[in-house]
Amino acid sequence: MVRKRRIGDLNISYRPYRIDEVFGHDRIKNMISGYLKNSTLPHASLFTGPPGCVDCDTEFFTGYGWKKISEYTEGDLVMQYDITTKIASLVKPLRYIKKPSDKLFHFKTKYGLDQCLSKDHRVLYLLRKSGLHTDSFESIMHTHEINKYGFNGKFLTSFNLGVSAGIDMCSADLRIMVMVIADATIDSNRTKCCLNLKKKRKIDRAHKLLKEAGIEYSTLTQGDYTRFYFIPPIRTKEFDSYFYGCNANQLETIASEVVLWDGDQKNVFFTTSKQNADFIQYAFTVSGYRASINIDDKRINNRPITYKVIRSTNTVCGFSDGADRKTVISEYTPIDGYQYCFTVPSSYLVLRRNNCIFITGNCGKTTFARIVALGLNCETGVTPNPCCECSTCKSIIALNSLSVIELDGARTGNIDTVRRILNDLPSAPFGSDRVRVLILDEAHKLSDAAEDSILKFLEDAPPHVYIILCTNEPKKLKEVTRQRCKLIQFTRLDHNSIYELLEQVAQFEGMNYNSKVLHRITEESDGTPRIALSFLQQINAEGSWTDEAINFILSAGVEADQQEVVDMCRLLVKKHGQWQPVQHIFLKLIKKIPVEQIRIAATGFLSGCFKRATSLEEAVRYAKCVELIGTLYYGPKPEHMLLMKLFRSYNIIHAGKDIWE
Repeated sequence: MVRKRRIGDLNISYRPYRIDEVFGHDRIKNMISGYLKNSTLPHASLFTGPPGCVDCDTEFFTGYGWKKISEYTEGDLVMQYDITTKIASLVKPLRYIKKPSDKLFHFKTKYGLDQCLSKDHRVLYLLRKSGLHTDSFESIMHTHEINKYGFNGKFLTSFNLGVSAGIDMCSADLRIMVMVIADATIDSNRTKCCLNLKKKRKIDRAHKLLKEAGIEYSTLTQGDYTRFYFIPPIRTKEFDSYFYGCNANQLETIASEVVLWDGDQKNVFFTTSKQNADFIQYAFTVSGYRASINIDDKRINNRPITYKVIRSTNTVCGFSDGADRKTVISEYTPIDGYQYCFTVPSSYLVLRRNNCIFITGNCGKTTFARIVALGLNCETGVTPNPCCECSTCKSIIALNSLSVIELDGARTGNIDTVRRILNDLPSAPFGSDRVRVLILDEAHKLSDAAEDSILKFLEDAPPHVYIILCTNEPKKLKEVTRQRCKLIQFTRLDHNSIYELLEQVAQFEGMNYNSKVLHRITEESDGTPRIALSFLQQINAEGSWTDEAINFILSAGVEADQQEVVDMCRLLVKKHGQWQPVQHIFLKLIKKIPVEQIRIAATGFLSGCFKRATSLEEAVRYAKCVELIGTLYYGPKPEHMLLMKLFRSYNIIHAGKDIWE
């Protein structure tokens, strides 16, 4: 259920235990409202925060193939993704980020995900009921740890291409080229190629394609083989860079044909050429499939490496590998000591790592600035919730608004460019726009003269002009520049803000909380609202609010495996529950969690059950279990003793008596 409460003049939607999302929106709303209500409107804002990055082995698409992000050179194009149109396009990146790093986080799934991200990276994911969302990878990791089956968001792995002319080749000729690259032999001394086939289905297919393409050919049958001689449209045996110029329809034609020649006729393509594997994966992805490349590197009897491109109609992919397994997220030290990223106009990138394509976000400060521009200019009125449907919003989103100007300080931050823009800014907004907004990305890379001109402009800025500077290195800006800007810090919240948020939610939900517990949660959340609210949810669901239960829940948030301790305890007390599942989980737990930690956790859980007992008989049973498991054991093989105590507790809870009595 969505609950609403009015705070001031802003209508905030509350979703139980997902208030962190509202809190994020609330900050945007308050900032935009501040522009309007403050008697001294800040005409300059400084957005600062860490960029979200990937490792050196992650690849970006250049338009001619894939290239490692660590090997980016000036002039390379990057493929961005538009979440509104679901179309990918090649653009010049607004910014290339390379910074030292000693820790990233890596995960790999069975079904086509392989990513290495920083904790601040903005991840794009899909929820079945509520559509696309973005969140920091740190928040996603925490959600993945505390949920039994892991993070349930799905990652996008395919995209569409916009309308283009494509290459100068018809559909029939493209199918011929697929056939030639798969099975033909091209001799540099002859004009015709030779197609030597044995399988009847391939022979029939060759006749059909050559006739449809109107290509003259001759055949020669020798034993079980039939040879076709003809002049191919192009003399090549590779899907080289020329084929990357195909439009979406042409790529779909190639994708449908290749599996008939070098594949299983359904969803798998085989090749010994990495170049061909890369292109076919790209063709599959554009054609609406999730595609990954598997490598068979046996090399027996001098056989070459085989690349297997597998496609699936399921274009979204999640963390879980199965009903009882979660993908492990592990810390990763970058092999070159750096992390990388791009900033692109749409804020979303098409990347690939370990032959797995995915769509993800970039750092986010410029996106936040665009939201402000949308809210200030939306035709529905100045609002923290722009409609994104009016002509003004659409023009800002499409980056062709005359009233919202974006400038890359690293690339075009010279005095001449900045002065020309500043001279034009005082003119009235265009059309129905209310204000003019200048967004300066990489502001710390502005030349000294350009920064001085901005300072001078701000001394007497027109009331309809707003300047937003985005940077992750604010200290490189002049002190006077920082003083004249309203600082918006993209960082963790302070303890007071987290505590106020927790108290507000606890009161709204009618929780029987105490301030000591809220302070504990605040300390453990490390400034992250989502983590704090997740802890609050678990403690409230447990119900006892005892020190033992709280200590366990707050410590369990650190290790994903400890969630299984809770599962084991729930099975232990479940009505009509069986002993075998409890024993099964316990035997798995002792291989990765210390026995004493399991004992303490089980004691805390049973203490909560004792507090919530609805009858004297039930309370007595749980009290016996708490005393039994809570007693320390100093003898050999403590895991055997704890298992026996759990079994005795199981009988006490369900049968009312201890088997040792």
